[in-house]
Amino acid sequence: MVNLNNAIMKTQRMKRRTPLILFQLAVLVGLWGCAQYQYVTVDGKLMYDDNYRFFDSNDTLTVLYTFNGLNCPVNIELHNNHTKPVYVDWSRSFAVIDGKAYSYFVDDSRLNAMVETYHYDYNYLSPKISSVQGIISKNDRVRFLPPKSYITATPIWLRSNFFNLSNSSNLRDTAGSSTEGKPRGKRYYFNETESPMAFRSFLTVSFTEDFSDPIYLDHSFWASEIVEVKFPFFELSGMSGNQFYLEREREGESISMYAALIAIPLIVSPFFL
Repeated sequence: MVNLNNAIMKTQRMKRRTPLILFQLAVLVGLWGCAQYQYVTVDGKLMYDDNYRFFDSNDTLTVLYTFNGLNCPVNIELHNNHTKPVYVDWSRSFAVIDGKAYSYFVDDSRLNAMVETYHYDYNYLSPKISSVQGIISKNDRVRFLPPKSYITATPIWLRSNFFNLSNSSNLRDTAGSSTEGKPRGKRYYFNETESPMAFRSFLTVSFTEDFSDPIYLDHSFWASEIVEVKFPFFELSGMSGNQFYLEREREGESISMYAALIAIPLIVSPFFL
């Protein structure tokens, strides 16, 4: 009889606490309600291939652009179609955003390192031995392309912050549905003049090492579509060459969530007990 009474009391307590649990979940959903990802499609005045790689090509040079990845990397593939060598001067090549030029050349050295740690445990305080192995590399200001060859480079990433679209009038529809295998979201469309992100890629190349007769390549791009969603729905490998994504920092929201998890039960639990 005692065990039966205990079980009945436990069941009653669980029933009283169910609204509290549902209330907590509703608050957490509200805290996570804002978009966490933006998927951006880039358009331009160049032609593009089946993988949506923008290209400009002639008998001398072929340049291809992709922006696939996090924070809009400018991936450049430059082909020398000529029988003479070609030189690329990265210090005189730029990304131009809102009239401001950002150099494709960064004059610094970078260390790519690896740390190995060994742990010995013989029932006493054991030492940890660490070794660092790395390669210090530096970008070349001028790249040399032999005839009939190509190089690839990612000299710059163009954006890390979310686009503020809260007051945008360019919202057209929702971004898919669960039946299509994509979370619901918001989809915005832009032309070149109203786009929140328009930029150019300016390259300086030459057939002479002293660049006495330079060739200038100037190409324009803009963000033509932005999809806001709460959860990722594209794997990086499944994104086209003209798509990149942005991820919102969640540190501040995590603090709010933890605070809510602690505070809400203290405030409302007397009403459910």
